[in-house]
Amino acid sequence: MPVSLKDVAKHANVSPATVSGVINRRSYCWASEETAARVMKAVEELGYRPNRMARGLRLKAFMTVGLIVPDLTNPFYAALSRTLTERLEKSGYAVVVEDNMASLANEQRSFERIFERQVDGVIASLIDPAGWVARQGKAPASKPVLLLGGAPDATNSDVISTDFKPGLTEAVRHLVELGHRRVAFFGGHIGGVAMGTSRLRIVTAELKKHGLTLPEELRLSSDITLHGAYDAFDSFLRRHDRAMWPTAVVALNDWLAIATMGAAKRHGLRVPEDLSVVGVDDIELARYLPVTLSTLAQPLEQMADRAVTLLLQKIEGKKRRAPVHETLPVVYVPRESTGPARPSR
Repeated sequence: MPVSLKDVAKHANVSPATVSGVINRRSYCWASEETAARVMKAVEELGYRPNRMARGLRLKAFMTVGLIVPDLTNPFYAALSRTLTERLEKSGYAVVVEDNMASLANEQRSFERIFERQVDGVIASLIDPAGWVARQGKAPASKPVLLLGGAPDATNSDVISTDFKPGLTEAVRHLVELGHRRVAFFGGHIGGVAMGTSRLRIVTAELKKHGLTLPEELRLSSDITLHGAYDAFDSFLRRHDRAMWPTAVVALNDWLAIATMGAAKRHGLRVPEDLSVVGVDDIELARYLPVTLSTLAQPLEQMADRAVTLLLQKIEGKKRRAPVHETLPVVYVPRESTGPARPSR
């Protein structure tokens, strides 16, 4: 038989009203810290689980946050989801995850689906953040949404974004110092939306500062899956003479960088002796590959902390005058996948 609120009250030797006040964090609950601790200990010992749906209907708050991510098969988004979930659960919130499975069509419906699941607010990392302006009407006005990643200034949501320029500037400088003159950028696309266009502009501008260009044939792109990126780089190497091959590649993310390394090996290229590779995200796997991956580390822990703090401020009624837009820098982490450029042949 399920443990009831009355069972908890009896076990803690307090009234049911006190248990309810402590569990629901009601502002008018005057329980002392000692009493609140006794109640929570009783909750844990008895394994009490409040009915979230019933409590949500009563309080108009479900203690649940929705999380929208582009693709959980990408280790970065898996780690981001786990980190956000840990932070939210410590604050007493459950998490509902909506995986868009690298589909723009799924993303365009994701807000409708997530709000059907009785959430108090949403943290969203989007494939097409520019489309958010047109879709803001999909979210109930009373339900706050926080965006992770770039977003238009017109959004009414809080935004936590990352500044790739410091890290990419350092990565390009490092490659140039290692003697690389043919540097490729490997971007991606989902449903017709180009990914990493701002990073491409940064890399192009930084190469120009060093007297180098990024020719069209070295502006590569694929879908954002491992096999898609592998096939795309493999196809590039097959179509071009060796003299046209890059000596270094800066990839959209670590996933594409790892696929690049695999395709390069198929053609007898060694990393970094014949080809240097730089990724973005610093996924955990990057540190444990046979050739460890040079990459740009996103401040995942800091992103999660700020995202949860800002969203819960909105959910719990701590009003602010205007949306908060914060930008966090990424840093370049050189490892074994970058080395001196091979001599010209």
